[in-house]
Amino acid sequence: MAWFHTAAGLVIASDRPLPAAAAPAAVTADLATADLVIADAADPPGIGRGGDASGPNWCIRRWSGEGGLWMIHEPDGRAVWMTRPDRLNVYAPDPVLRDLAWTTAAGSGLVAALLVRGRLPLHAAAVVVAGRAILIAGASGRGKSTLAAALIGAGGQVIADDMVSPVVADGRVTVTPVLPRLRLMADAAQALGFTGPPAPDGKILVAPAADPAPDPVPVAGMLLLGPRTDGPARLTRLAALVALREIGAQITGGPRTLPLYGVTARFSQAMLDLARHMPVLTLSPPEGLDRLADLARALPEMIQRDGAAS
Repeated sequence: MAWFHTAAGLVIASDRPLPAAAAPAAVTADLATADLVIADAADPPGIGRGGDASGPNWCIRRWSGEGGLWMIHEPDGRAVWMTRPDRLNVYAPDPVLRDLAWTTAAGSGLVAALLVRGRLPLHAAAVVVAGRAILIAGASGRGKSTLAAALIGAGGQVIADDMVSPVVADGRVTVTPVLPRLRLMADAAQALGFTGPPAPDGKILVAPAADPAPDPVPVAGMLLLGPRTDGPARLTRLAALVALREIGAQITGGPRTLPLYGVTARFSQAMLDLARHMPVLTLSPPEGLDRLADLARALPEMIQRDGAAS
């Protein structure tokens, strides 16, 4: 093991540097203290029909105690799987596919590692502004990464692009960095003044000016992006019961599979705690990239004002 990282509060030891992870030099750890090992492996198990939930390229066998199965096995031969909470195995038949397999391990594999620990991974970006994290969620194509980039332009620091795992302790909601790189549509990157190498999906990879510290950051609130509006931005806090439903809808990996991880009570309590202590607000942003900069500058104050309203 040559690399150590942190992501979502987990210390990770790996055979290779994780895509988009914070600088390994920032992490002081050893194999004995690592929460998760990600390593190249051979002979992946077949998907078969023995899982409690499965699809064409994935399978989950119910977890009990320290054992179970979570697996993605693609038609091209690459695979990522976990049979115990502290190890992710990665296989690919050639070096090109190995890079793709490790990207899966750093994304879906990390989600599975959180789920087996009773942690809720939410499909959201996160940007720290003035010491508080703004979580940005919403349907695909609504502009999560674009709004995150606008917040960076207003002085914020990205700590997650696609997934966060907020934690509640003593009534305080915090998040820790998870793979802090943004993927932007080319037109949005150009309009907002960001440059970077292309990602495999054609988007532009935007690295932060500096890797964030791995420390927990208090959460200002979670925004659910709605349709754009021709008028001024609209921000509305949701009631706790509605927020609870919306938090459940943002769980990465699918709410239907949560019972298979054997920690259903912990998931339920985590969702209730988040709905009780984290402001969840709907945001209808203004139409046009040129108006996002003004919104980004005003957004922290808007969240503080409207998030305090019950």
